[in-house]
Amino acid sequence: MDSKNSLKRQAMMKGNLKLLRSQARVAMVYLDVAAGLVDMYPTDLAILSCLWDAKTATAGELARMVNLSSGAATAAIDRLERAGFVSREADLSDRRKVVVRFEKIPAKFEKIQKMVEDEWEKMFNDYNDKEMARVVAMMDQANDVLKNIIEEIYKSEK
Repeated sequence: MDSKNSLKRQAMMKGNLKLLRSQARVAMVYLDVAAGLVDMYPTDLAILSCLWDAKTATAGELARMVNLSSGAATAAIDRLERAGFVSREADLSDRRKVVVRFEKIPAKFEKIQKMVEDEWEKMFNDYNDKEMARVVAMMDQANDVLKNIIEEIYKSEK
């Protein structure tokens, strides 16, 4: 039997899918707990996290990134702007659009992220550079798979 079709590999794939579901649940709980610690709604923290990575995005892009309606995304951006975490500026290429810019992360959330970074560093200490690069590439591919599935779902709803 081909190793890609072996019973052992099939069992590992089932285990991987179970782990994926578990990671999704844990990520949702993490977002909820972290948001509560910094007195935010989880959706606000999700938008802020997107901006932390992207630095700028339009309200529409942010709404799509976190699966919110444009009105809900605007309300979240309003709250984040009042708190000083983001700012808005005119989109120079399209005056109808507003660009949202990352300004800062809540101090309490920085502490939480530091805990996460420290634990990730400990976890990766046992990996050499080649192994770590392979794990990171796999995680990136997993994100791409989920993003593509989300896009397919969006397309099928139209």
